[in-house]
Amino acid sequence: MNDEYYMRKAIEVAHKARERGNHPFGAILVGLGGDVLLEAENGVASREVFLRGMRNVVVEGPILEGEAKKVHEGFWQHG
Repeated sequence: MNDEYYMRKAIEVAHKARERGNHPFGAILVGLGGDVLLEAENGVASREVFLRGMRNVVVEGPILEGEAKKVHEGFWQHG
């Protein structure tokens, strides 16, 4: 599995968040062996992903920008 695989998993979590009426953000925590240890939608629980890791966080990107953008389409309204 590679970075794109894990990004798609995080995007899936974002889709689930939006379906539940939450902001379309998702996070996953991946262990050294490649297992997804934790998934979290937008909110306080997302912070838990980083707190549980308590290790260096690697930010990759932009990758899969087009796919990630789709989950946000039509969500943000200018008032």
